[in-house]
Amino acid sequence: MRRYVTQLLCLAVLLGASCRGPFSVRQDARGLTVSETGAPRAVHKRTRDYFIKSWLVCGPFEYASNDLDVDYLAAAGGEHDTRPALGMRHVGLGGAVACWKRVDVDGKTFNLLPHCTPNQNCIGYAYAELYAKRDLDVIVGFGSDDAGKVFINGEEVHCFRGARGLRVDNDFFKAHLNRGIKRILLKIGNNRGGWGFAFHVTSAKLLFRDPEYFSKGMVLTVDAADVANDILRLRMGDDRFKLMSELPPVSFEIDGIGRVDAAATKTVDVDLRKREPGILTIVARASGLKGAEIRREGWFYYGDIEEYFDSLATRAAGLFPARSPALVSIEGLLEALRRKPADHELARPGIAIILEMLADAEAGRDPLSHKIGPRLGGYWSEIDDTPRWYPFYVPKSYTPETPMPLLVLLHGYSVSNPALLDGYWESAFRPPAIAEREGVIVMYGFGRGNTDYWGIGHDDIMRGIEGIKRHYNVDEDRVYMAGGSMGGTGTWNIGVRAADQFAALAPDFGRADFRCWLAPEVIERMRPEQLFREERSRAPVYSMDNLFHLPSIVHHGEKDPIVVAGHSRSAVAWIKRIGGKVK
Repeated sequence: MRRYVTQLLCLAVLLGASCRGPFSVRQDARGLTVSETGAPRAVHKRTRDYFIKSWLVCGPFEYASNDLDVDYLAAAGGEHDTRPALGMRHVGLGGAVACWKRVDVDGKTFNLLPHCTPNQNCIGYAYAELYAKRDLDVIVGFGSDDAGKVFINGEEVHCFRGARGLRVDNDFFKAHLNRGIKRILLKIGNNRGGWGFAFHVTSAKLLFRDPEYFSKGMVLTVDAADVANDILRLRMGDDRFKLMSELPPVSFEIDGIGRVDAAATKTVDVDLRKREPGILTIVARASGLKGAEIRREGWFYYGDIEEYFDSLATRAAGLFPARSPALVSIEGLLEALRRKPADHELARPGIAIILEMLADAEAGRDPLSHKIGPRLGGYWSEIDDTPRWYPFYVPKSYTPETPMPLLVLLHGYSVSNPALLDGYWESAFRPPAIAEREGVIVMYGFGRGNTDYWGIGHDDIMRGIEGIKRHYNVDEDRVYMAGGSMGGTGTWNIGVRAADQFAALAPDFGRADFRCWLAPEVIERMRPEQLFREERSRAPVYSMDNLFHLPSIVHHGEKDPIVVAGHSRSAVAWIKRIGGKVK
């Protein structure tokens, strides 16, 4: 008997140990698990954030005109008073039945795509219950792709309207949880692409102790608060830090002015009246966890920046011939910077590139060859007598003596079809990790926008490749091309017409066969000459013989609703038929 008592006591101790913390499991007849275990095994073990691991999900519902305010649960008490149960039904998208079902989560984020179909231009719900052992003031971390609302015990406590990618901590907000059960209802709207959410409960103290979070949150903000009165405003720390009561001191060091001390998230006004016009470099420092220092740099031009840009343009025009690649490059950078003069992240390196090119020319050096980092190449097109540009990035490991591979990335279709200088050029200033990790030059092909990389689009890509080869030691046997959606289409289109220029292709979900694109009845009505023209202009599959010696790796989602998988199947079948290399 004593032995059994001892075992029961040991079991009680173990159970008690598993229930530490302010939250615990709650299960009921609906099969709903409130949290993962008695003492939630925090995903962030160091900070012990509480991630709810089991949800009831329901959808899809209509997302008409991106309206997040339509209450699709009205027949069951509404979003403010609903208590979902397993199997509960609602009228969903297109009149179909939407049923609540339980899904468990392994990581920090919840992917709604496999659980609610169809999953484009729609809304889904997620529901869970959380039991608080005592009254708590907490910070809730919420992420959504795209729009999202959060209801706690029927009260709307947070809302994001718009489109964005999912992060665990897209948003943070404060909440007070009284002791007892808390009903958590999430409403997530999706436009296109990915669809999901993240939800966790933490505290300011825990966030402050998390080095990764702390480091990401320390952002330097530089603002010309009152140019007329020569006042520059500085702040370190993003808006989420306003939720925290305990913050580190911050110091700002400004060229020619010295050091200014402040608290994080507090704005500091700096008097510039004694400063000559020009570029100011600002260095901000904050002490994080265990004394680790976080350093951020900012940039600001004090004076009339348009006059400064004009002076740089005048210097360039006096050093380089009209329509020369160097002058086209500088004029493109200046035009791009004029469109975003307040974007210090881009303006500082952009101006540095221009100053470097001007200094090289004045010293008799080549301003275009063997430069490291982000660049904006340029050429003058004889087709329509206009300047054209191609952004690219050169990794730090590049040396003129050693040939380096080149990767050409092609972008997808854009509804607004923006000009390259309206934003696409910025890609080179935010390069993919593969550039440095693999030691490869990365070119961001523009192809004149939404051209499918035919005609002038094809010419634009090849001119960019030629320009990089002219000024860098590119390994001719290792030039690769890849792209997704319209970029995948372009990879096929250019690849079959310039197969001798590439070592391999990687088209993702691209169009390759017009017979998969046009309706059968349209094809049946085509005259022979129309079919011939389509096969030669909109169907690279009919030129796949050119890829006999060129390896390709193809990706395509089976349920792609925009570019059907038949395009890639057709292309792969043609390559296999001729004995080519394809995966």
